[in-house]
Amino acid sequence: MRTVTWRAVAYGLAAAALGLTVAACDDDTGGMDGGADASVDLSGTRDMTVPSNADMTPGLPSAQVVIADVVGTAYKDGPDGGAETTLPLTHVLAAVTDFPGAGGKDDFSNFVSNAATLSLGGCVANRYDYTTATGHQAAADVDVGTVTLSGYNTDRFASGSTSVATGGLFLQPLPATLDCTLGTTPPFYGCKFAGAVGAATSAAGAPLSGSVFPALPLTTWQALGGSLASCDQLGHPMACEQHMLYPTTLPGDAGTGVQAMVVVPGGHGYNASTQMIDVPAPAFITSIKVGTDATGAGGTEVGTNKSLTDLAGHLSSTMGITISYSCDAAQPTVTGAGCGSPLQGPFDIITLVGTTSLSTRGSFGASNKYGTLSCLEQLKHSGSNIVVQAGAVAALLGAVNGGTAQVGGSLNLSLIRVSGKLAQLNPNQLYAAGTGTTAFISLP
Repeated sequence: MRTVTWRAVAYGLAAAALGLTVAACDDDTGGMDGGADASVDLSGTRDMTVPSNADMTPGLPSAQVVIADVVGTAYKDGPDGGAETTLPLTHVLAAVTDFPGAGGKDDFSNFVSNAATLSLGGCVANRYDYTTATGHQAAADVDVGTVTLSGYNTDRFASGSTSVATGGLFLQPLPATLDCTLGTTPPFYGCKFAGAVGAATSAAGAPLSGSVFPALPLTTWQALGGSLASCDQLGHPMACEQHMLYPTTLPGDAGTGVQAMVVVPGGHGYNASTQMIDVPAPAFITSIKVGTDATGAGGTEVGTNKSLTDLAGHLSSTMGITISYSCDAAQPTVTGAGCGSPLQGPFDIITLVGTTSLSTRGSFGASNKYGTLSCLEQLKHSGSNIVVQAGAVAALLGAVNGGTAQVGGSLNLSLIRVSGKLAQLNPNQLYAAGTGTTAFISLP
């Protein structure tokens, strides 16, 4: 299963920054295996189109490589229908490696780009159906060789091991590189930890989609061989939070920030490139409102947590959503704080990405029918908010093309701040890194 769209970013930013005209953007929807035993894999489909009233002309498919660290509460279904287990402060290392061979058409898109003002924004949403050969399905990737991602913390314990002695955790250190290669069924890129599969306690060769990074008690951390220095207890004494990417400009648990590194061999018209990318600090949700109409205008504040979980029970295919945010950790409740810096360029972005599953949130994973959503705004956007129109919600939930909204199952949403670099034009290649929050929501 494929999740989350970033292709809008590559197309729109190229058009805005360089005065190009673009119409067809590709949605990236890839599998978010995000229950307690699996990671969020932000790989994607490619079918984002710009609305017919946009002043643009068709463009070629775009590619993107994204690595992001998102944190939230994970869940695990209880045995025999029992109560689910809650795992707060669980980090997911999400990876996108998308090199599409063709474009497509979206179920919903209001994504636009303005070359004169170097601005862009909007949403793309799709509902995919793999139960029939004629269903809306994702376009395949082409082979550009083994793409490698690095720069994440390796002194971490990842879930997914079969070792009983270590409680199902791979031991430190993790391999320092992710190898992303083209699969055959389906023909999409997927990432795994570098190296050959060996001992059950080593993550070498293990798929990234099989791992999350839960917070661990300090006693467990040290019993497994983790050092006190590498245990991040900030805000939660005696519990080690497993940040996978620290902001480049802020000190991490080792005292320094790092850059993410992307290496693409190239092929099929996509150039070889190596990029070092700064990792931005996350954004902070200040308000979530569900609108009184399809555009999200007006609206009523939902929930009190200032978290994506506040949307539980409030998703409707007839009402829009407005999510406001702060970019300043010192003013996390002030909308727009820190978001208008002159140092922020067209590649500094806030994005909301999501996918549905027919499974519960405690066993979230691939389904033969699922919806995807991707919205983005540049940090310089004056409103410091992301507006999701009702049409996008309808496509995410399946109330499009004669279908009805999904009943039951779950939704994974992530709000991620990313910084990117454009590595190539025509076709565009955007590489990005980011941090953010994620939420798993049960659908009624």
